[in-house]
Amino acid sequence: MPIPTLPPELWREIVSLATYTPTCFNTSERPDTWKPVTDDLIERYGYNLQTKRALAFVSKQFYQMTLEFLCDIIILCSLDYDPEAGITCRKLGRVASLMPYLPTTEHLLVESINVGDFDDVALQLVQILRQCHSLRGLHLTFPKLRVDADTRTAQLDVHELSMHMRIAKAVSPGLRFLSISWGMWENAYATLLNQVSRTLRSHRLSAYVRNSHLDAVGRTIAHYPDGIILPQFKYFHLPLWRDTTLAFSKFNMCALTHLVIGIPTPRNALTQILESARDSILTLRFDGRCTVDDDVLSIALRASHLQLLAYWIRRPVEPQSVVWLTDGLRHDQLREISLGYALHPSPFGTADSDEIVRDHFHPISKRKFPMLKTVTVAPLVGYGPHDVLAVYDLEDGRRLEDEDTITVTPIKLYFHGPNC
Repeated sequence: MPIPTLPPELWREIVSLATYTPTCFNTSERPDTWKPVTDDLIERYGYNLQTKRALAFVSKQFYQMTLEFLCDIIILCSLDYDPEAGITCRKLGRVASLMPYLPTTEHLLVESINVGDFDDVALQLVQILRQCHSLRGLHLTFPKLRVDADTRTAQLDVHELSMHMRIAKAVSPGLRFLSISWGMWENAYATLLNQVSRTLRSHRLSAYVRNSHLDAVGRTIAHYPDGIILPQFKYFHLPLWRDTTLAFSKFNMCALTHLVIGIPTPRNALTQILESARDSILTLRFDGRCTVDDDVLSIALRASHLQLLAYWIRRPVEPQSVVWLTDGLRHDQLREISLGYALHPSPFGTADSDEIVRDHFHPISKRKFPMLKTVTVAPLVGYGPHDVLAVYDLEDGRRLEDEDTITVTPIKLYFHGPNC
């Protein structure tokens, strides 16, 4: 059966759709939803790679079109090279085999590669990144020297930092989506952000950033620019298991609208980010790692256009305070508050919703929060079949029925709990 005669542009679109593998960068701009390398992604990509190979044997025209999409995604997590697995699937070895296809690569996913020689891994990553001229999404795990802490010297730190700098400088300036994991040096991180500052839109930083202002390091490697402007940077996720000394005030995030923070003590980072983003942030979430106290919530309300504030309470605190209820605070734009809490033990000291509303969420003045309409309080575990959704008016504390909201629009608290 002859192949239908169609314009090359249409055939190119058909081939692209037939071999398309969506990455996390394709499916969401929100970095807090990203899972860069999953078993499902690798499996789907393997199937689509077989489809590309089959299409390449159809005709010379199909062969040329398939080459455009052969390396649209590259997943690297090993030094070894296995020809049977395909040159683009999971291997770092034999970089020369990849070079002809890299200029069309859109997404590069580099998992932890901490086996083999550090210099060899770093230099091969540099070669790959320099050829990825069309790169839009990058998940990057910086290689590190496998040296015991007691034998690590300043000279080794200098060498590791210098290689991280080379990797950072090799990234394409047109990058839009960036995920960084594990660990890296502060100078290299800032250099990378400076490299992609013009186009970066979404970023997830789950890597511990080592301070590179040590004397031995600072004398060898030039410090990063004092100010880096990120004009299109809208989504930032900062999930770190320990506190960071990274100076976020160096980064101008004037376009940032969605911020998710997961630092044990988020006060300093939030304060520095708000120096440039206080007038742009619309959504601010603190995840379960954060200790969110009165000071942190007070700083959060400095975001003048904030519409959604979400945070968790994990541990009982006596007396439990909710800072946005205090007399001195107000916000003209806040529309919704979402509060998660642990059921066992409840941080409120009780499971009775009427007591919690009376003691901790009443009253909220409409005069001080004129746009606030919804407060949601829910346990962090899944709700059982016996849970009830109780709705209260936070201005007078009484439980609402459906007919109570017909003539007025009160500030509502939606309380999910097993004993409502």
